[in-house]
Amino acid sequence: MRIWFERLVLEGYGRFGERREFRFTPGFNLITGANESGKSTLLSALLDALYTNPATEAREARERIHWRHPTGWRLELSLQLGDTPVRIAKFHPKDSPRRYAEFHLQVGQETLAGSDALSRWEQLWSLPREVYCATACVRQRELALLARDRTLASLQQQLRQSALAVDLEPILKAIRERKKQLATEQKTLAERLNAHQQAYLQAKQSTEEYQRIRAQLAHNRERLREIDATLQQESGILERWKALYTQRQRLSHLQEQVKRAFDWLHNHETLQAEKQRLESQLAAPPLSALAQLPDGAQERIRTLHAAYRHAREQESQQAERLKEAQQALQQATGQVRARRGLLAMGLALMGAGALLLQQGERWAGFLGLGLGALALLVSLLWRSRTLAAAQANAQVLQAQLEAQRAQRRATETELMSLLQQAGVMAPPAPLRNGAEPDYADEIARAYAQLETLLQQRETLLNDLRTVQNKLDALATMGTYDSVKEQYRAQSVEIASLEAALRNDPIAHELSQIPAEQMAQREARLQELQAERERLQAECHRLEGRLDALTLQTDPDELALLIERDTARQRTLAQQLEVLELTESLLKGANENYLRDLSPHLKPRIEAYLPALTQNRYTQVQLGNDLEMSVYHTERGEPLPLDEKLPAWSAGTLDQLFFACRLGLCEALSGGARLPLLLDDPLVYADEWRLAEAFALLGRLATETQVLYFTCRAPADFPQGHVIALDIG
Repeated sequence: MRIWFERLVLEGYGRFGERREFRFTPGFNLITGANESGKSTLLSALLDALYTNPATEAREARERIHWRHPTGWRLELSLQLGDTPVRIAKFHPKDSPRRYAEFHLQVGQETLAGSDALSRWEQLWSLPREVYCATACVRQRELALLARDRTLASLQQQLRQSALAVDLEPILKAIRERKKQLATEQKTLAERLNAHQQAYLQAKQSTEEYQRIRAQLAHNRERLREIDATLQQESGILERWKALYTQRQRLSHLQEQVKRAFDWLHNHETLQAEKQRLESQLAAPPLSALAQLPDGAQERIRTLHAAYRHAREQESQQAERLKEAQQALQQATGQVRARRGLLAMGLALMGAGALLLQQGERWAGFLGLGLGALALLVSLLWRSRTLAAAQANAQVLQAQLEAQRAQRRATETELMSLLQQAGVMAPPAPLRNGAEPDYADEIARAYAQLETLLQQRETLLNDLRTVQNKLDALATMGTYDSVKEQYRAQSVEIASLEAALRNDPIAHELSQIPAEQMAQREARLQELQAERERLQAECHRLEGRLDALTLQTDPDELALLIERDTARQRTLAQQLEVLELTESLLKGANENYLRDLSPHLKPRIEAYLPALTQNRYTQVQLGNDLEMSVYHTERGEPLPLDEKLPAWSAGTLDQLFFACRLGLCEALSGGARLPLLLDDPLVYADEWRLAEAFALLGRLATETQVLYFTCRAPADFPQGHVIALDIG
């Protein structure tokens, strides 16, 4: 059956971060590229696709993840097993590969995943990795390592162990260990048998004491059975009573906790409702407008209101003083006019009196002159404030009134603005007649309303703080959800306990037993327990004496022991004989296996040597241990393949061991044509040797797929498929 790879897809694997696809032909495939271009990565990917479980947590699998890939590496391999197409898809994640790894297998029309896919693939590809890597997969310098580090026989032993799951050396070692154990047991058994025979001679002297001890021991054991029955019954009742008592205590405790939790939940819900009510009142108009006031606005309103009232009082007093000054000015003006009238009247009276005197009316004339003189005298003697001083005082008072009125208006404007921001006063309507408006009443009403709202808001805030403090105090016992969950869980437990107590047929009966009576029962149990311990100690002592007498004084038992040990001796002798025979047969089978492989391996190696060495070396000798020697034409004798021998160059050793590996692969593959994975195995070959090797591989590629990884290739490369890798 021919097996060959068709297609390999990589993503996040090694140096291949992006998705990369490689296609192969059934014949010769040459993968070329400079160092670090990914040839070894591609070879490792093929082996991981065949053998690695993607769910592994091994460091090697994790290290193959591309350092910038976010998830992990993916491999997809399509191959042909004879006429059956197979597709393998694996995903190894960065994190938790046991949980998130993927393995998909498609065999013909059958599709499997996970462990089923892994088991099915192990059945299809039954060749162990060690066998494949030791035969059909050849890496750089592995050929010469056969000579330096191990013989062909040791390689074959490893192949046989991997392929047949048989490790001969551990089996032989286990057989030798078992033989040693049996010999030690034989010696111990002989010593014990001798001791039994000596004890048998003294058996009759201890028979009577043995019978007495057995009778006493039987009596004690009978009493122990009675005590155990009583203890079991009473202990069951006591334990059941204690369990019921504990359940009732637990039920009472839970009920108290549930009540406290219920009260807590009720208080919490009530406080939350109260908090929401207070917050809604604070958030509703007109209180909501108070919260929009800037910091210090309330104190500013109070200060402005006091200043406004003081300004109005000062303005009112100044207006009274101005009114008085105006009255004084009017009075001064009247006095001036009165003096002038008296003066005119006095002059008129005196003129009239003089005129009357001229007319001869002496009494009337003198009266007129007297009254005129009196009026003149009064006008001259009348003293009052001057009109200029009254006018000046009235002007000063008028200016002061205007200043106080301007100050009052400024305070009034700012106060009204703040009251409007607080929502307690509407903007004033414009006056049409031009008269100065008086907002005192509106300001007084708005300020009174503001004080009422502030007091109401402060009351609500105090209530809200009180509610919040209570909620904070409740929060020390837990959150609402945790207390509610605790309440629910405890309620469920209470219901469960109540149902258990209610459905227990003997719970009610046991609960009627008083604690004093149960204490008396417990004291009785302690007495029985003490008696039981005393009887047990006595039984142990009697059993110890009985055991001693049994080994020394019971002839029947000693006879049975002697007979048993004798039978065991015969069995051990038979087992030793079987082990020795098995050891010899296994050694012979191993020698026959190695000897039988030599005739099959020798002609296959000799079939490849001439083509690789241009007929320079053609003959191979294999010893019984599969040590390999090649006939050296110049020396005229067969020489072992050892790089320390000056007869062999490094390139020649590569060719010879390459032929050995090709022959070994053909001899051990069981008729299957496995793909050859060659990672530059002929690193020391010169140009003509490399050309001969490539010519041989070209002929092999007609029957076996060849994947040759190298950084150099001969100019006359045979017809085949070339995959060129680059470093970028």
